Amino acid sequence: MTDVTNERASRFEREVQAVRVRGGTVARERLLARAGVALMLAGIGIGIFAYVLSHGTTNALQQRDALVVALIGVTLSIAGLAAFLRYSLGALLRLWLARLVADREQPR
Repeated sequence: MTDVTNERASRFEREVQAVRVRGGTVARERLLARAGVALMLAGIGIGIFAYVLSHGTTNALQQRDALVVALIGVTLSIAGLAAFLRYSLGALLRLWLARLVADREQPR
């Protein structure tokens, strides 16, 4: 049974090398997913800072500056969400595809 498994694994590796698909590194994708989470949290923090800044004054010019800061926070949160979703879903879909290929290769 082990010989059959090793043979299938080596055949699968040869087929993947023949296709020449560029594979991402897991460590880099994990780092980028964590950077996305950090951007989301930074955006939330900047939004809270902008709220406090806008309510701490009656000067309309300072309140408009706080609106700009809040928009920067929203932009960072959206960019962080996009990065997190891209790299976390990429890993999930790659795992799902590998599982699908492995299930199709099993003899019935």
